[in-house]
Amino acid sequence: MSHPSHSLVSRHRRRAFAFAAAALLALGATATASAGVHATAHGRAHAHAAAGPSVVFPAPGAMQFNGLPAEVRGGRHFTLREVMPLAIFGGEIHFQRLGPGGVWRTLASAAVRPKVFWLHWFVPGAWRGVQIQVRFVLESGGQLLALSPAYPMSVTA
Repeated sequence: MSHPSHSLVSRHRRRAFAFAAAALLALGATATASAGVHATAHGRAHAHAAAGPSVVFPAPGAMQFNGLPAEVRGGRHFTLREVMPLAIFGGEIHFQRLGPGGVWRTLASAAVRPKVFWLHWFVPGAWRGVQIQVRFVLESGGQLLALSPAYPMSVTA
Protein backbone atom coordinates (compact mmCIF):
# COMPACT_ATOMS: atom_id res chain seq x y z
CA MET A 1 0.00 0.00 0.00
CA SER A 2 1.47 3.35 -0.97
CA HIS A 3 1.05 6.41 1.16
CA PRO A 4 0.22 9.64 -0.64
CA SER A 5 2.16 11.63 1.95
CA HIS A 6 5.34 9.60 1.26
CA SER A 7 5.04 10.31 -2.48
CA LEU A 8 4.51 14.01 -1.79
CA VAL A 9 7.57 14.22 0.48
CA SER A 10 9.68 12.37 -2.10
CA ARG A 11 8.55 14.76 -4.84
CA HIS A 12 9.39 17.77 -2.66
CA ARG A 13 12.84 16.34 -1.93
CA ARG A 14 13.56 15.85 -5.64
CA ARG A 15 12.49 19.43 -6.42
CA ALA A 16 14.55 20.80 -3.53
CA PHE A 17 17.59 18.83 -4.67
CA ALA A 18 17.17 20.02 -8.27
CA PHE A 19 16.82 23.62 -7.09
CA ALA A 20 19.91 23.33 -4.87
CA ALA A 21 21.95 21.84 -7.73
CA ALA A 22 20.86 24.63 -10.11
CA ALA A 23 21.68 27.29 -7.51
CA LEU A 24 25.10 25.73 -6.91
CA LEU A 25 25.87 25.79 -10.63
CA ALA A 26 24.69 29.39 -10.92
CA LEU A 27 26.85 30.44 -7.99
CA GLY A 28 29.78 28.41 -9.28
CA ALA A 29 29.59 30.03 -12.71
CA THR A 30 30.74 33.29 -11.16
CA ALA A 31 33.39 31.70 -8.96
CA THR A 32 37.08 31.87 -9.74
CA ALA A 33 40.04 29.74 -8.82
CA SER A 34 42.89 31.05 -6.75
CA ALA A 35 45.59 28.57 -7.77
CA GLY A 36 47.96 29.04 -10.68
CA VAL A 37 48.52 26.73 -13.60
CA HIS A 38 51.33 24.29 -13.01
CA ALA A 39 52.80 22.76 -16.11
CA THR A 40 55.50 20.13 -16.17
CA ALA A 41 57.44 19.56 -19.33
CA HIS A 42 60.34 17.14 -19.72
CA GLY A 43 60.72 16.52 -15.98
CA ARG A 44 60.94 20.13 -14.82
CA ALA A 45 58.07 21.85 -13.04
CA HIS A 46 57.13 25.35 -14.06
CA ALA A 47 54.69 27.53 -12.14
CA HIS A 48 53.26 30.01 -14.58
CA ALA A 49 52.27 33.29 -13.02
CA ALA A 50 48.82 34.30 -14.12
CA ALA A 51 47.36 37.78 -14.15
CA GLY A 52 44.74 36.50 -11.71
CA PRO A 53 42.98 33.20 -11.24
CA SER A 54 43.99 30.44 -13.64
CA VAL A 55 40.49 29.10 -14.36
CA VAL A 56 37.54 31.43 -14.55
CA PHE A 57 33.90 30.74 -15.40
CA PRO A 58 32.88 34.20 -16.70
CA ALA A 59 29.42 33.08 -17.84
CA PRO A 60 27.38 29.88 -17.82
CA GLY A 61 28.85 27.49 -20.39
CA ALA A 62 32.11 29.40 -20.73
CA MET A 63 35.52 28.98 -19.09
CA GLN A 64 38.86 30.69 -19.51
CA PHE A 65 42.39 29.55 -18.66
CA ASN A 66 44.99 32.14 -17.70
CA GLY A 67 48.71 31.46 -17.56
CA LEU A 68 48.81 28.58 -20.03
CA PRO A 69 52.26 27.97 -21.49
CA ALA A 70 52.64 29.56 -24.93
CA GLU A 71 54.93 26.75 -26.05
CA VAL A 72 55.50 23.06 -25.41
CA ARG A 73 58.41 20.82 -26.44
CA GLY A 74 57.86 18.30 -29.20
CA GLY A 75 58.76 14.71 -28.32
CA ARG A 76 58.23 15.33 -24.58
CA HIS A 77 55.50 14.77 -22.04
CA PHE A 78 53.42 17.75 -20.98
CA THR A 79 51.43 17.69 -17.74
CA LEU A 80 48.93 20.33 -16.71
CA ARG A 81 47.70 20.41 -13.10
CA GLU A 82 44.76 22.65 -12.46
CA VAL A 83 42.58 23.46 -9.47
CA MET A 84 39.02 24.27 -10.46
CA PRO A 85 37.11 27.01 -8.60
CA LEU A 86 34.27 24.62 -7.78
CA ALA A 87 33.77 20.89 -7.43
CA ILE A 88 32.60 19.12 -10.59
CA PHE A 89 31.48 15.65 -9.55
CA GLY A 90 31.74 13.18 -12.42
CA GLY A 91 33.38 15.87 -14.55
CA GLU A 92 35.90 15.27 -17.29
CA ILE A 93 38.12 17.83 -19.02
CA HIS A 94 39.14 17.33 -22.65
CA PHE A 95 42.19 19.04 -24.16
CA GLN A 96 41.56 19.45 -27.90
CA ARG A 97 43.49 20.59 -30.97
CA LEU A 98 42.03 22.23 -34.05
CA GLY A 99 42.98 19.97 -36.91
CA PRO A 100 42.86 20.26 -40.67
CA GLY A 101 39.41 21.00 -42.00
CA GLY A 102 38.37 22.80 -38.81
CA VAL A 103 37.72 19.61 -36.83
CA TRP A 104 38.51 19.57 -33.07
CA ARG A 105 40.27 16.36 -31.95
CA THR A 106 40.85 15.34 -28.35
CA LEU A 107 44.54 15.07 -27.46
CA ALA A 108 44.07 14.07 -23.82
CA SER A 109 41.30 13.78 -21.24
CA ALA A 110 41.32 13.77 -17.46
CA ALA A 111 38.76 13.29 -14.72
CA VAL A 112 38.10 16.22 -12.39
CA ARG A 113 38.48 14.78 -8.84
CA PRO A 114 36.42 16.77 -7.62
CA LYS A 115 38.26 20.08 -8.04
CA VAL A 116 41.68 19.06 -9.38
CA PHE A 117 42.66 17.51 -12.67
CA TRP A 118 45.99 16.28 -13.99
CA LEU A 119 46.16 16.30 -17.78
CA HIS A 120 49.00 14.26 -19.34
CA TRP A 121 49.87 14.60 -23.01
CA PHE A 122 52.79 13.34 -25.08
CA VAL A 123 53.57 16.09 -27.60
CA PRO A 124 54.38 14.47 -30.97
CA GLY A 125 57.93 15.21 -32.12
CA ALA A 126 56.68 15.63 -35.68
CA TRP A 127 54.86 18.80 -34.58
CA ARG A 128 58.13 20.66 -33.83
CA GLY A 129 58.03 24.13 -35.38
CA VAL A 130 54.24 24.14 -35.68
CA GLN A 131 51.78 26.46 -33.98
CA ILE A 132 48.54 24.76 -32.93
CA GLN A 133 45.21 26.00 -31.59
CA VAL A 134 43.99 24.25 -28.44
CA ARG A 135 40.88 24.47 -26.27
CA PHE A 136 39.34 22.85 -23.20
CA VAL A 137 35.94 21.19 -22.98
CA LEU A 138 34.37 20.39 -19.59
CA GLU A 139 31.74 17.65 -19.56
CA SER A 140 29.82 15.67 -16.99
CA GLY A 141 27.91 12.54 -17.91
CA GLY A 142 28.30 13.36 -21.62
CA GLN A 143 26.71 16.79 -21.15
CA LEU A 144 28.69 19.91 -22.08
CA LEU A 145 29.22 22.13 -19.03
CA ALA A 146 31.73 24.68 -20.32
CA LEU A 147 33.91 25.45 -23.31
CA SER A 148 37.05 27.58 -23.47
CA PRO A 149 38.10 29.80 -26.35
CA ALA A 150 40.96 28.61 -28.59
CA TYR A 151 44.51 29.35 -27.40
CA PRO A 152 47.63 29.41 -29.62
CA MET A 153 50.45 27.08 -28.56
CA SER A 154 53.81 26.65 -30.31
CA VAL A 155 55.58 23.30 -30.43
CA THR A 156 59.33 23.82 -30.08
CA ALA A 157 62.32 21.54 -30.53
